[in-house]
Order: sequence, then C-alpha cells, then structure tokens
Amino acid sequence: MPGFFRTVKIYTQSLWLLFFLVPYLRWNGKQAILFDITNRQFHFFNLTILPQDIWMLSLLLLLLAMSLFAVTSVASRVWCGYFCFQTAWTDWFTWIEGKIEGPPHARRKLEAAPWSLGKIWKKVIKHSIWMVIALLTGISFSIWFVDAFDYWNKLVHFQLPLVGWVVLIMFFLVLIFWPECCVSRCACGCAPTPGFRGDDRCANHTPGLRL
Repeated sequence: MPGFFRTVKIYTQSLWLLFFLVPYLRWNGKQAILFDITNRQFHFFNLTILPQDIWMLSLLLLLLAMSLFAVTSVASRVWCGYFCFQTAWTDWFTWIEGKIEGPPHARRKLEAAPWSLGKIWKKVIKHSIWMVIALLTGISFSIWFVDAFDYWNKLVHFQLPLVGWVVLIMFFLVLIFWPECCVSRCACGCAPTPGFRGDDRCANHTPGLRL
C-alpha cells in the first residue's frame, strides 16, 4: 500500500544494496572491507584490526545492541519494520510474486485453480527468480569473508571449499522457505525479548497472528 511510511521503508531497505555491492569495492589493489577469518584480520580500507584489537569491535557491537534496545523501547519494533533483513527480503519476494501472479485476490484464485501450463509457467518463473536472489544472497554473504573476485573464480570452476557450499545451501533453503523462517527463527517470532514493549505482539505468542 503506497504512502509515507511505505516510501520511508523503500529508502531504508535500499540500504541493503550495500550488502551486495560493498565487497566489490577495491582499495589499494585489495578488497576495501574484508573480514579475513582465516588470517584473523579485519580490513577496513587502510585500517587493519588484529585479534588483540577485538575489544574495539566488541564495544561497537555493544553500542549497536544498546541502541537497538533503546529505539525499540521508545518507538517499538522500528528495526523489524524498516531495517530487518528478513523484512526486506520478504518485501522483495512478495513484490516479485505480485508482479508475476498478480494482487492477493488473483494469487488466491491461482492457488485454487487446477494445474495448467499457465499456472506452472508462473510458478516456475517466480521460484526461479527467488532462487537466484537466494543464491546471490549467499554469495554476497560469503564474499565479506573472502576476496570477492577469487570467490567467483572458484565458484564458476566448482572449487569452493566445503564451508562455501554449506553457506550457499543454507541461504538457499532459508530464503526459499522464508515464511517459516521468519516465524520460527526470528527473535520477534520465537519469544518476546526485554527490548519489546508490553503491548507489542509476537508471531508465536499472539493467537491467530502470523507474519
């Protein structure tokens, strides 16, 4: 539904494009931001964080967590509605579904209709696009931890290590079955946390409510 809050949501969720694009940014011939777990080094442009400097990242994560709880206490689940990756991907998937299968009433009619070439074609196109997004998400997550171009070279030659294939399969399954993951894996769906207000509703704790 168009409106002010939907427009704000589009802008905030567009920040997730950085997740896909930043790993390809080069700096002095190397990947600009790289979480090199193998060599125990985190690279941020000219800054290199070694294991003995990990306390700085710990303080940053603590600050972000406290900010999340503070914002949630004041303005409810702003993170969930406007910034959460699960919300963003769900919006993208449902937008694609709407473009292919039509508005909600048309999708319900399609689901109830018997199988035909037209129905199969729409399902194949929709799920194919979903699978591409899922695979690109898994790849984008991986290249934050290894050199992006080296990763692609190994991927196209089927030379990824076992952990690389496991990550791809994990993201593929999680995003393909995103409705179940959103309800059963998200902290909002699993259990209320101290950051939520008393009048907030959680998917698994409110009768009849599903995300």
